[in-house]
Amino acid sequence: MYPRPRVTDPSVAIVGATAVVLAAIIAALGVTQPRFGTAIMVAATLVAGAVLIRTLGATIGVLVLLIVACFVDQWVFRAGGFNIRPEQIALILGLAVYAVERVRTRRSLLLKPNVFEAVLLAWFALGLVSSLIQAPDRVESLKILALLMLSSLATFLPRRLLDTRREDFDEVVGWLLLAFALESAYSVGTYFLHLFGPTIAMGLNPASGRLESLGTLWEPNVLGAMCAAGGVAWIFLGPRYFTHPWIGVALCFTATVTSFARGAWLGGLVVLLLIIVLPVRRRLDLRALGAGALATILLIVGVIASDIGGAYSSKNGISETVSNSVDIIGRIYQIRSVLSEMGNFSHMLIGGGVDSYGQIHVVNGRPDHLASLELVILNDTGVIGAALFALFVVLIAIAAWRRAHDITVLGLAAMMFLLVITNAATSTIELMITWLLLGMLIAAIDLAKEPAVTLSADTARDTAA
Repeated sequence: MYPRPRVTDPSVAIVGATAVVLAAIIAALGVTQPRFGTAIMVAATLVAGAVLIRTLGATIGVLVLLIVACFVDQWVFRAGGFNIRPEQIALILGLAVYAVERVRTRRSLLLKPNVFEAVLLAWFALGLVSSLIQAPDRVESLKILALLMLSSLATFLPRRLLDTRREDFDEVVGWLLLAFALESAYSVGTYFLHLFGPTIAMGLNPASGRLESLGTLWEPNVLGAMCAAGGVAWIFLGPRYFTHPWIGVALCFTATVTSFARGAWLGGLVVLLLIIVLPVRRRLDLRALGAGALATILLIVGVIASDIGGAYSSKNGISETVSNSVDIIGRIYQIRSVLSEMGNFSHMLIGGGVDSYGQIHVVNGRPDHLASLELVILNDTGVIGAALFALFVVLIAIAAWRRAHDITVLGLAAMMFLLVITNAATSTIELMITWLLLGMLIAAIDLAKEPAVTLSADTARDTAA
């Protein structure tokens, strides 16, 4: 039997409307910055949470709220000396639901870490030591470290909220697929809307002179990474939930194209090539993949035609954007810069402190930002930190490989593998959405310890019909 949601389920309309209204309120507040904007944002997030909990139940509702809030991380709100995002309010509500559930069932509130989480905590501990000893601005480094640790709670939460409830987890995965599709549809729609004049959800890349889609996410590289990841998730898991999964595949990969995030393009191509070459293709609905690929190609033709007929670039169109080497040269310079600073022995071992690169390197009066996750980890926590983080990734990869009999683990692992590739050209760990997707994979691994009954693509499609 299918887990929910289905396209015929009336809860889809309620959840979809709630997500759209919440995103619209947050965007309006973020743009206008009214006097009580932070308080209104908090209230709107909590009201949306109440609606989702009433519709879907406490556990699923609060996780769906967290998914929605993570997809609208473009706007920040001031609260005293700190910037906060809606995702943090949703996380706090999720922790509250977890605490109430634990108290109600008379179980411990302690978050006992598994082996993955223990290694991650060790990496955070090293970041604390490095920031206290090495950082030029300790307060700023500790502030960013606190943000990282708060965001990482989204990794710890799903497996604890869902516990042993596999059906609930499957339903949350279905809502995650819909979130990817809605974000992608919005990004593609606003890209084509620019043909008629309005510039909505697009940002100008100063290096290429091109308008690029950013949707409701932080910046185009993040949009590209997340939509490409969503496309991979739809390939593996879409047929389990929806009659026409090719639509989700096409929307996600087209949004990846309109983001003009070349790292996401590369990641998508690598994963698609592996899907075609490896035996995993036998477990997929290849007709859905083929239809999605064809629809994506047709939409890309539309993107190219729009570029010819619309004002998307101040330079020579798409070819100039793709061949632009400014970003690549900048990344090469950053590699040299980070490695040169590792001549200091203590810096080499434990790094220069969390977010320390921008404290030392200032460009045009603004702190520079490392454009690679690997460089961030190496610069901030040194070779010991890089080894710890690599161990964290390898342990999860091994566990996912051992549970690869489960199609959900396989699909979420492929999604995270793509994000690993894209993070070589950007860094998304300051955003909660990356940690949440990782938490979904860890929860899937936990729930797949016992062999799970999974539906084949053909059976799933027949059941949906």
